[in-house]
Amino acid sequence: MIIAGREVVIKQQFDEMLDEMLAWFLSEGHDQFAQKLVRELYNAIVQKIAPNPERHTEYPFKKTADKSYRRFIFRKKYYVIFKVTPLKLEILAIVYSKRDLSKLPIE
Repeated sequence: MIIAGREVVIKQQFDEMLDEMLAWFLSEGHDQFAQKLVRELYNAIVQKIAPNPERHTEYPFKKTADKSYRRFIFRKKYYVIFKVTPLKLEILAIVYSKRDLSKLPIE
């Protein structure tokens, strides 16, 4: 999909991380919560990240000269990590904010 002149691409690593989160919520019997989380997450990507990705904070563990790696705080507990270029927005990862982010493999 194209939003604000950029192709929005959900990377496999993001999908795998989201699947892990959802599996945990489902195993704990939080089915409705998991469904709501997915809905809110994709709405955030489309409505809050994609229209103006440069307004979000640079991701501190993957600094580049052009500040292309950024993070969005989702639900106060999670980071959505993404890479922005003039033509593409790549959604790379979703992680719990208390995790050791310095060891997170971001491509």
